[in-house]
Amino acid sequence: MSTAASTTFPVRSRPLSSAWSWKQRDQNIPLFDELNVASADLSAPNAPLGSAWFTATSFPSEVHVELLNARRIPDPFKGFNEHNVQWVGEKEWLYKCTFVADGDVPPSGIRSVLEFEGLDTFCDVYLNTQVILSASNQFRTYTVPIPPTYLLHSPAPNTLLLHFKSAPLIAKALEAKHGVVRAGSVNLGDPSRVYVRKAQYDWRWDWGPELQTVGPFRPITLHTYSARIADIYARVYASNAEDVEHRVEVDVSVAGNAGKGVGVTVTLNDPEGNILRSEQVALPSASALEDTRDTSEEKSEESQTFPSLVTFTFPQSAIRRWWPAGWGEQALYGLRVELGTLGGESTTLDAKETCIGFRTIRLVQDPLQEADQHGKGTSFYVEVNGVGMWMGGSNWIPADSFLTLTRPTTTNSSTSRIRAWLELARDGGQTMIRIWGGGVIEEREFYEGCDELGLLVWHDFPFACGIYPGPELPSFITEIEKETRNIVRRLRGHPSLAIWCGGNENYQQVLQWNLSPSPQDPKKPNDPFHSTLLPARIIHEHILPAIVGELTHPPTPYHPDSPFGSIACPSAGPPGGSKDSQGWDGTHPSAFSDADPRTWDTADPRIGDIHQWDVWAGKGLLYTEYDKMGGRFVSEFGVPSFPNPPTLQYILSDIAEEKRKQESHAQSKIIAQHTRAGGFERRFAVLMNEGWRVAEGVERYAYNTQIMQAEAMGYAYQSWRRAWKGPGKEFTAGALVWQLNDCWPVVSWAIVDYFLRPKPAYFAIKRQLQPITINIFRNVTKNRANDRPRQYYEFGAFQSISASLDVWGFNNTLVSRRVTLELAAYDLTSDWTHIERHDGVILSPNQSTEILEGKACPCPARSSAETQYHSEGDGDDSGLKPTTSHTVVVSARLFDADTHALLARTSDWPQPFKYLDLSPDNYDPGLSVRVGGDTVKLSAKRPVKGVVVSVAYEQGTPTTVGDGEAFTEVDKELAKLNFREGPSDTFGDGVKWSDNAVDLVPGDEQVIIAKGLRGRRVRVAYMGREEGHVV
Repeated sequence: MSTAASTTFPVRSRPLSSAWSWKQRDQNIPLFDELNVASADLSAPNAPLGSAWFTATSFPSEVHVELLNARRIPDPFKGFNEHNVQWVGEKEWLYKCTFVADGDVPPSGIRSVLEFEGLDTFCDVYLNTQVILSASNQFRTYTVPIPPTYLLHSPAPNTLLLHFKSAPLIAKALEAKHGVVRAGSVNLGDPSRVYVRKAQYDWRWDWGPELQTVGPFRPITLHTYSARIADIYARVYASNAEDVEHRVEVDVSVAGNAGKGVGVTVTLNDPEGNILRSEQVALPSASALEDTRDTSEEKSEESQTFPSLVTFTFPQSAIRRWWPAGWGEQALYGLRVELGTLGGESTTLDAKETCIGFRTIRLVQDPLQEADQHGKGTSFYVEVNGVGMWMGGSNWIPADSFLTLTRPTTTNSSTSRIRAWLELARDGGQTMIRIWGGGVIEEREFYEGCDELGLLVWHDFPFACGIYPGPELPSFITEIEKETRNIVRRLRGHPSLAIWCGGNENYQQVLQWNLSPSPQDPKKPNDPFHSTLLPARIIHEHILPAIVGELTHPPTPYHPDSPFGSIACPSAGPPGGSKDSQGWDGTHPSAFSDADPRTWDTADPRIGDIHQWDVWAGKGLLYTEYDKMGGRFVSEFGVPSFPNPPTLQYILSDIAEEKRKQESHAQSKIIAQHTRAGGFERRFAVLMNEGWRVAEGVERYAYNTQIMQAEAMGYAYQSWRRAWKGPGKEFTAGALVWQLNDCWPVVSWAIVDYFLRPKPAYFAIKRQLQPITINIFRNVTKNRANDRPRQYYEFGAFQSISASLDVWGFNNTLVSRRVTLELAAYDLTSDWTHIERHDGVILSPNQSTEILEGKACPCPARSSAETQYHSEGDGDDSGLKPTTSHTVVVSARLFDADTHALLARTSDWPQPFKYLDLSPDNYDPGLSVRVGGDTVKLSAKRPVKGVVVSVAYEQGTPTTVGDGEAFTEVDKELAKLNFREGPSDTFGDGVKWSDNAVDLVPGDEQVIIAKGLRGRRVRVAYMGREEGHVV
């Protein structure tokens, strides 16, 4: 075919999404003889999985899901079934697809590539029995050139064969060859995982099951072309200076033989789709790019990049900024690049589209002007468009153990589970999501969703809790370089991507485990990376930052690991090259020395980010200490809780009915199976017994764990937001709760359970992340020095003699706000109340403001009976014990000083809660619940704690976890494993609650919007009546 004809061959992209079959590998026959094995009906009883090919029920596909759909394995999310499916990950599996090429078979001079967006994990790929790829990395996409002789012409069928091998067995073989290393605690799966580039949570984590998934879990596409657009990247240079224009430089990478007379047309549209600029340019002359490597080696598509091929500039007034949620608009501009022939009768050869946002971003680590309780140190905050922001958000783990089940699979799936999760985060007031390093590189939809919803992304590279190989294993380093380039190129254009991070808790292990340096390599006596506590330092300190610096323009901030801090070497700025505004030139070795490891730290609250696990884990502190802990940026912390009652029922539903009641208690074997946290019973006992009465029955116990989690998370957020005190005093700049989501039904740290049912903690955090908030801290004074929580009233060896209140507000806007504070107090044992107002309060912009400090807590006067015996002494009753404030609930509300609109509310209850007798026999709050349409109105005559409203099931179905039928019989569409196929409004029982788990005080009705309730009745639970009842 002539060159002219070749240049006019438009790209054809054909998804290979049908005609897929799978089977277990039969080790008794040669591999290609497997292609001659007949197909069979998988529903046939006891059909051997290695004896026939079975039709895939969907594509992309995973073996576990195929086996589940065929009912050949039990649901591993129920009962103890996880342990009955371990054999799946230890076998080899085959997938095949047959397709007729039709017009896809190219004439001479035209090229074909197969694009594999995700293979899990070790997979040899054959096209018509010719090997074209040996994949070994779940995190990479592979684009493989196909020699023309490999592809058969119509009508002959082509056969694509995928041979998947066992990742855990290969991992153990690599471990036997290279040595056993430390890799997290015993809860985190086998340490051999560090040798394999596969999602680390597949080996088990302290919130997830051990399920070694396998299969083509993302799309496979055949591209045929003469020339095609391999990649586009817009370098968006936004400016915060009014006199400096915004600039967009578009890089275009072209694969194939563009030839003469071929160019690109670049068009930029505004957020409404109107054309802002369009420019056509000829491609600079370049020779055709041929792949001449040996076919036995891994091949990839060759392309040539034309940097800054088109440049657009705009005055400040012409562009709308992209802002995080809550700060402004998420303005996304459409960028379209067309590759085609130039001249009169132009032909479009290929086109790609993406969205860009105009924003600046920095990770600011400047010396603080003042000291806090920890000292001075440096800041660690995110600045967007010149505005320093307090980041409230969550840690993200993969949304399912089976990744294919997170994507829409039928026409009625308007929204995937991933989008539903992200909307929950945005609706919960969150501004940042941290993609944790033990998971996967998420679907494209995840990042596009963050762009659209205004969720900044802190992105760990895929390393977690392990001593990963370093220079001693060159093949591993080479693979990491390829992987990192692949990942960064795929994601770098998203305006939501704020921070690249080297991984999760890898450096922390060096200090946590007191590891010793590995032996010095005698062949490289001066190479610090061959005598190191952490061989993978070469990855975190050189490879990753160098690639991020090379491929992102302007540079995306890079942080070596999480947690991590270093005064000597700030961890944000352009890797390599000239110094940035913080004086960093991108070099590391002087700051990271094994001889003096204290030049970096993972637990110093004065520098970098920190993981605060001394509540629940570590020192086992109570959550009442969160305000004393903190740090410059708390990127992990959390307290676990049970999932919601219907989710508990799902876990129990695979157990025989006669045994279900026996397992329906908090210390049952089935609860242990679905609680992966180390020492969970002891740790729950410490936190629960300190603050709550010991509960019988799993539903009551679950409620208490959820309210405890809500109290803990709310207190953490209010305390650390309080520490954002203005310029030079950014003592804590963010908090990311561990964790937003679950990958299976489990007792975990998640604030929303696996079925997208928000727990009370979700709403506690949401209330703390509103633009204007008000909070109270109660300090109880005891009669002598002690180590008890400051908030707790004591009735034993110590006695509580008084209590004082701190009240502060937070203004998350850029303008000051004039407000009025209403402070009210209510006694739980009498009709005594107290209300006072404070006018003229000014909330400073973008920081916390102290309103009242050390104010005596209002409380009722003592009765004559209480003072009778004391009056026989010296007549001074100031030291009477205990103070009557031990039964007083304090409420605070903020009103706009001009409009009198309610801006924020909070309440502070006397702690510990176990001393409050709120049982129905002793305490009637006069709770009123009125349901109308999609609203629920709550009010009370006396204070009520933790009112949780949920959907009531139909009459005659169980209302508590231990009763009656399995939940799958109550609501099949919500509980079945493939519930994701339903429309998006079925997620989380089909109701989006605007608020929940609220505290009520007299005279302050609260209205909850329950979108999707659709006339259904509701169940209500609250402290004192923890088992839900229908109203």
